[in-house]
Amino acid sequence: MSAQVLIDELHNPTIGWEARRVREMEAWCEAQAAELVEQHGLSADGIGRKRLAKAVAAAVQRASLTLQRLAAGESEGMPADPPKVAPAAAAPPAPPARKAVSFDELLQGWQAETKPRTKTVYE
Repeated sequence: MSAQVLIDELHNPTIGWEARRVREMEAWCEAQAAELVEQHGLSADGIGRKRLAKAVAAAVQRASLTLQRLAAGESEGMPADPPKVAPAAAAPPAPPARKAVSFDELLQGWQAETKPRTKTVYE
């Protein structure tokens, strides 16, 4: 819904204030959806943007109801702390540290292990 449509509706005396308020909230949710699409580099057609706007509206609705219950002093059913995210699977322990090996030691180890021909031995 464009800003011009909203302005036109404000000047329309047949539309009640409740309908205007609903249209304003719809426009706000659509603007939030458009901003999310832009911020996250998403590609969404008109239907996708409408779905995202409805998801924004649902999230705002849930948050509003939760805040209303908290303001009324209700805390039953509310988490005491924010939900905890399960830790990711622990990384395997690092292998024990080894002493640094010089390039000469590396070549000597290679020679001992592969028994190279005389032509490939570096001295």
